[in-house]
Amino acid sequence: TFDKRYTEKMTAARAAAAQMLGSKSDRALFEADTGVDFERGRSQILAAARGKEVIAKKAVISQSLDNLSDTARDAMDEPTRAAAIGTVRELIDGAKNEGILDPLEAENQRTKWAGDIATQWVTGALNREDPGAAAKILDQYGNMIDWKTRDALEARTKGVLDTREAVAGIDM
Repeated sequence: TFDKRYTEKMTAARAAAAQMLGSKSDRALFEADTGVDFERGRSQILAAARGKEVIAKKAVISQSLDNLSDTARDAMDEPTRAAAIGTVRELIDGAKNEGILDPLEAENQRTKWAGDIATQWVTGALNREDPGAAAKILDQYGNMIDWKTRDALEARTKGVLDTREAVAGIDM
């Protein structure tokens, strides 16, 4: 709508100003000169509108990724989890293809999401007191998690496993 309003208002203003010029040659020169300014202004309006569109779509993408994290984290079965992961790929690829995310932003979003969800899976297993599952997830998906977080999760998992072994040794 920015483009439409700008075009309507500027066309009307240019026509009104041109009517005030008595000479046809002056009017033609005015229209040619203001035509360049008109197109430059229109280009700026379109760029501003695109910028607002990108910001709004990035917000929707961010919210969608958060929702898909919840779905993947809380999934009770593998098909639901796989569907959420597939949707994340499609969402990010679509945003990249549409020019909302540049290739680097898309890869960063994909990497961050994968690391976050893997971290949530490990943390969830530890919170359920299932260090074996946490260790398995770390073995399978640990490369997706940033090194600092991965080291902390591995230490926590090892600590829980070691404590269980020690307790099992005392019970015998």
